[in-house]
Amino acid sequence: MNKPSIVAVAGAAGVGKTTWITQQLAGAVDSVGYFCPKAEATPIDSFHLLTEFPQLTVFTDQQVDKLHYSDATIYIEIGFHLTLATAESLLTGLDAQKVAIVPPNLLNLNTEWHQWADVVETGQLVSSTESKDLWRSDLSYQVIDPASIDTLWAELTQGAYGLVQRAKGIFDLSDGRSFYFDFVAGHKNRYRELNLPLWLDGRPSRFSGLEIIGVSLDRQSIGDTLAECCLSDEAIAYYQSKIKENMLEPV
Repeated sequence: MNKPSIVAVAGAAGVGKTTWITQQLAGAVDSVGYFCPKAEATPIDSFHLLTEFPQLTVFTDQQVDKLHYSDATIYIEIGFHLTLATAESLLTGLDAQKVAIVPPNLLNLNTEWHQWADVVETGQLVSSTESKDLWRSDLSYQVIDPASIDTLWAELTQGAYGLVQRAKGIFDLSDGRSFYFDFVAGHKNRYRELNLPLWLDGRPSRFSGLEIIGVSLDRQSIGDTLAECCLSDEAIAYYQSKIKENMLEPV
């Protein structure tokens, strides 16, 4: 049996860990896997990567033992919410290469990531490398009003609910499409339609969710405003029927 090739990737929130992993997956010719410890409640990155790389094997916290027996190249993303000491304990018994993604302004310094890593890669600038508040919400089965989520996202990224350093989400919209939203403080918002079939039959039975990292987040207001963006069963049925009617109309 081949020894698994494990690559553990760490760095500050928003520095580009998932982006770096995506680049490696795009060039992979052998079987590949992905594991983000302690992120199962809102597996945004796992789900997003699967839409781009359907051949990807995603591991969960309950499948850690399988990492020892897989013959795939497995990328382990160490989220900001995990300390490097915790990362070390997760890697016990694994022959892992440790990669740190570091912002350009810290590249030539001796940070904790430099001390931990076997390889240091240049990431993007981030507003801060300190740990922040974390707010997560599972939105599976919810359908979102597009205008409302655009307003919420603008408010979030402009500081209406606290200082947001990093935000990312996957949302099922009323027209049946699924979108990935991505924000890092100091950089432009990114939006991307996911490569998924239109969902026009009631509430979608696929993952959606939101993750926000920041300082002094107004959790109650975020939750209340997000709830207002979610459509009722009646509204979902109405919008989906209109989309189906338009699809049947002759061109």
